[in-house]
Amino acid sequence: MKNKIGIFLFCFLCTALLSASTLDSAKEFIDAKNYSQALITLNAVVSNEPDNVEALYYLALNHYLLGNYEQTLNYGVQAYTRDHTLAKEIRQYSNQEKFGVDLKIGLFRKIRLAKQLRNELYLVLQNEPDNVNANYVLGYYYIFTPFLLSGSIKKSLSHIEQVAKSDMKRAHPIYSAYYKKTKNSKQYSENLSQWYKDYPEDWSALIELARAQQDKNNHLKSYTLLSQWLEKNPQDAKAIYQVGRLSATTGSYLEQGENSLIQYLSMPRDIDNPEYKWAHYRLAMIYQHLDKSLEAQEHISKALEIDPKNDEFLKLKSKL
Repeated sequence: MKNKIGIFLFCFLCTALLSASTLDSAKEFIDAKNYSQALITLNAVVSNEPDNVEALYYLALNHYLLGNYEQTLNYGVQAYTRDHTLAKEIRQYSNQEKFGVDLKIGLFRKIRLAKQLRNELYLVLQNEPDNVNANYVLGYYYIFTPFLLSGSIKKSLSHIEQVAKSDMKRAHPIYSAYYKKTKNSKQYSENLSQWYKDYPEDWSALIELARAQQDKNNHLKSYTLLSQWLEKNPQDAKAIYQVGRLSATTGSYLEQGENSLIQYLSMPRDIDNPEYKWAHYRLAMIYQHLDKSLEAQEHISKALEIDPKNDEFLKLKSKL
């Protein structure tokens, strides 16, 4: 009996090591832009391990790079509904920011396969009606997908409620989107306050609350929320950037905003944080508020060097 167990464990270990080695080879093929060979390699992994989430994500990425958007959708949904947390690691490795953004719902709308997305997710729910990830995406899907592509704000609520049963932290932001869309300001404010109260360490809760205060012209409250966050997380680049953004868009706390954006430009940028072009653009706005024309010209020029066709950048340059 012990021998049989030993043989089983040995075979299992060998299979795991072979899978890891094959997956590493696939990553190398993607790095080298040898997508056809990567496809063969990844298909082999998924054939042996249909629940290998990492392989499914890379298969989705590989199809995305090949322009095979239906297959991107197919494997992206399979991966996401198994484990939504791996997407960032895939983006970090591959440096495919657009793919990363697209995986967060945008992909399925941008490539005009919204109805197929819905059908794929409902297939998941047939087997796993409580699947949080599938309900999470469907909640957003029905809020943001255009009506002609089967969007329906009413249908979103049942999926949001399903998410709330097992993961309120993920349900809060969808509730916020839902109340915004339905223009229910009272429920929106109550949900936002509860979200931040329940999860004060959740950056998404803080930044939405800060922006909501900004929309109410309560700039002091917005700035205070960001400052309190930075007291606990002084090197948090996304918060540092948001201080600059607040300053640029409101014309308040200009010195703090200027210093924050200069600091942001000196820091390594995480893939989920705003691109440097936006920091230059915000700095140009701040210098415009301060009547520092030369500095404003310098930074809007740097923004345009990175993105020469950006309408917002061109509009600001014309005003300087």
